[in-house]
Amino acid sequence: MAMIDSCVSAAALVNARTAIRIDCRADRHSLFKLFDPNMTPNMTGPGRLGREDQDCL
Repeated sequence: MAMIDSCVSAAALVNARTAIRIDCRADRHSLFKLFDPNMTPNMTGPGRLGREDQDCL
């Protein structure tokens, strides 16, 4: 629950007005750390030749 609360706080800090993705990882004590808030989740496409079928959802 603390991770969800932290994500909600992070979204408020960046003034998110729509869905965002925030990557989280657990440390060796099973405490989650937030990193890499992505303001445009699943909005990327293939950017290199040969990766035409490797875009996000």
